[in-house]
Amino acid sequence: MDDKWNALVEGGRLYLHRSWTGMGVYEALFAAASDGCRIVHAVVAGDHDSYRRRDDEYESALLEAVVEWVLLEVRNGPGHKRWQRLRPDSWR
Repeated sequence: MDDKWNALVEGGRLYLHRSWTGMGVYEALFAAASDGCRIVHAVVAGDHDSYRRRDDEYESALLEAVVEWVLLEVRNGPGHKRWQRLRPDSWR
């Protein structure tokens, strides 16, 4: 997972692009919280010709897992565990 994403943070927003295509998949807005920062709004690419978007719960879990894995270097965190539960059986 860590080699498949490019990340850019600008103005409190995180932009995640697929590394091999450069296509933007996620945009997340962060706000300060008592324990650090939290995502307060996120969007995911909706062009089905270039990204096979899943339901909101799956995409939310994947976004959290990518932030944990790629940016925070947290392995097997809560987002990753949630994403793994939601993955189709054929991907496990």
